[in-house]
Amino acid sequence: MMVPVFLRAMVSGLCLVLALGACVQEEIQRTFALPSCQNLRVRGNVLLELRVKDEQVQANETLKVSGALEAVNGFSMVHSAGRVSIESAAPEAVNLVVYCSDLRKLELLGKVHAQQLGNAVLGSDYERLAVYGESQLSLKGVRSEQLDIRVSGQGQLNVENIVADSIQVLASSASQIVLHGESAQLQLNVLGHGRVNTQALAAQGVDVKIGGDSRVIVHASAHLGGQVSDASELSYRGTPDLSVEETGSALIVKI
Repeated sequence: MMVPVFLRAMVSGLCLVLALGACVQEEIQRTFALPSCQNLRVRGNVLLELRVKDEQVQANETLKVSGALEAVNGFSMVHSAGRVSIESAAPEAVNLVVYCSDLRKLELLGKVHAQQLGNAVLGSDYERLAVYGESQLSLKGVRSEQLDIRVSGQGQLNVENIVADSIQVLASSASQIVLHGESAQLQLNVLGHGRVNTQALAAQGVDVKIGGDSRVIVHASAHLGGQVSDASELSYRGTPDLSVEETGSALIVKI
C-alpha cells in the first residue's frame, strides 16, 4: 500500500524540529526515518545532498528537509517498499539531505541540483540514473552490472569512479554528460544538441548512434561501431577496430 506523508503537520512516527532563522523569514527543519531507499525520485526546485548511511546515523536521520516555511510546507513525500517519491511545489528552493546505502535508481525532474557528499559508493548495484529538465547530478562512485543513463532537456550529469559491465546512455536536447571510470561495453544514443564526454571512461567496446548537432568523445580499446549523422561529431581515443557509418556532414576524429 502506498503511504502518503505530507509534511504540513506533525505525523506520527516522524521527528519534527522547528527553528527560527537569523533573518526575518521563518526557517524550518524536519527530520524523519525511512526503512529503505532503493528507488528515489525527486521533482521540483530542490537542493539535494546524498550521503552514505552508516552506524553513526540514527534511524530518525534518514531524510532531512529544511528551508523557508513556505518551501517546506510545499514539500510532500510518498514511500512504499523501498520506493521514495519526493516533490516540492513551492517556487523557493528546499534543502534536502538523504542518507542511503542501497540506492539503485535515481530520477531527478524539474530543477533539482544534487550532489554526493563523501567518496563512498551509495549503492552496490545501480540500475538507472535519470536527469531531466534543468536538473544537475554529480556522483563520486558508482558500481553496476548494467547501468541505464537518461538525460534530457538541459540536464547535466557528472559521474566519477564508475565500475560497470555495461552502460547504456540516452541523451537528448541540450543535455550534458561527463563519465569517468571503466566499463566493458558502452552504448550511446545522442540526439539534438547533446554533449557527451566519456574520454575518461575506458571501454572495450563502444557502439554509438549520434545525430543532430551533438558532440561526443569516447575512449575505446577494442571496438567502435555505429552511426554518426547530420551535423554531429564523434571524437575517439584508443586504437579500436573502427566500423562507424558517416552520413550528412558528420565528422569522425581521432584524438
